[in-house]
Amino acid sequence: MFSIGLLFIRLILALPVLILGIATLGLALIPMILFGVILLLVFTAYLGTFGSSVWTIGFMQMTAP
Repeated sequence: MFSIGLLFIRLILALPVLILGIATLGLALIPMILFGVILLLVFTAYLGTFGSSVWTIGFMQMTAP
């Protein structure tokens, strides 16, 4: 369910980039790069938070009395 909502948000955010891309590739290159960098940062932050949470929960379960 979360991934479907995320897909719709990505599509809505990508529409201006797609419209610019159809008009001219050179003009759309900068927004596409910015969008890609932002998406990469969000995905990397998500994976980092997940990994940190897994290790923290695992350590807490190993050291529980």
